[in-house]
Amino acid sequence: MKSKLRTMFPGIVIGGIVCVISLMSLFAPKQEMLTVENRKASSMPSFSLADWVSGDYQARLQNYVNDHVAFRQNWIHLKCLVDEMFFLKTEEDGILLGKDGQMFTKDFVTADETERFDKNVSALATFLETAKVPVTVALVPSSAAIFPERLPAYAPMASEDIMLDHVEDELGQLCTVLDVRDTLRAHKDEYIYYRTDHHWTTLGAYYAYLDFCRSNGKEPCSPDWDQAVQVNDFYGTHYAKTRYALTKPDVITYFPTDCQMVIYKVTGEAAFEAQEAQTIIDLTQFDAYDKYAAFLGGNNGYSVIAGKGTGKILVVKDSYANCFVPFLLNNYERVGVVDYRSYAYNLANLVEKEGYDEILILYSLQGFAKDTGLISINRPVAD
Repeated sequence: MKSKLRTMFPGIVIGGIVCVISLMSLFAPKQEMLTVENRKASSMPSFSLADWVSGDYQARLQNYVNDHVAFRQNWIHLKCLVDEMFFLKTEEDGILLGKDGQMFTKDFVTADETERFDKNVSALATFLETAKVPVTVALVPSSAAIFPERLPAYAPMASEDIMLDHVEDELGQLCTVLDVRDTLRAHKDEYIYYRTDHHWTTLGAYYAYLDFCRSNGKEPCSPDWDQAVQVNDFYGTHYAKTRYALTKPDVITYFPTDCQMVIYKVTGEAAFEAQEAQTIIDLTQFDAYDKYAAFLGGNNGYSVIAGKGTGKILVVKDSYANCFVPFLLNNYERVGVVDYRSYAYNLANLVEKEGYDEILILYSLQGFAKDTGLISINRPVAD
């Protein structure tokens, strides 16, 4: 009898744990948002016979259970920890786990992505052929191109050097192509990219800003880094996918400023409605999970910032530019910002109506290669 009980004991314990967790999951308050994933939690699906037969109901029910299981974050951490420590996994959900805690976006370019990249380069070339103001194009390499020695062995990565050289070949005769690879590699021993996020840091952006000023004949600002504010415990987009429990958090740096930004609601072709003005650094966002969104209040379709210099520049960008733009305010009296993820109109018309003197197109290379909105840069103007 005792021998039988000993044999059954592990099963009884496991069954008891499952029952307790199931009861806790059933009666615990349900989350509306999964903060780390930056998405809404699944809701309880409504039953229908058709969905049951097709399997849709079971799939949605499984998603609901997964999103609301008790101690969900702890289970995810445990699973990732086991994967990486015992099974020596070097990839979680498309993120490569490199040396020194560096995480990388897996970038094995598909045929569709190659086609998108070529279309975006072609769209820029078409725009540049008729641009009436000087244009600078800067595509920033990812951390994988700067720290290849930190990548896992045999990592399936596209050659960003080949892609950037192609951009230079195609656009170099039409505009200024700002190549920041050498600058970033010269400072690779410094904290120029986040470990847990796909963005560069404020310091990395500053080194690129110095290159921009040298290229455009501008006098760069010299911020007092001792006065910069550091925000700790930043876990970025890469961590949100890997959930590695032993991850060391990043630190965000920003410079306090009273510069105001007006975010516009885009209502049509170069038609806008001004929203309430706010500072370019949203301090309340540092208390949220997505701390990087504090820069420029995230990714708005069209924004305008009053600067302290002369002239007007329009920055066409992805989120890499969000921590770069504040440096430009020392050189220009007006900085416009367009993000084609939330903007779908011809750019030349905007430049003419708003009176911009020059344009900076600033993207991460990986973001540019996958961007589906930039094609609208040459959209025909409606009559």
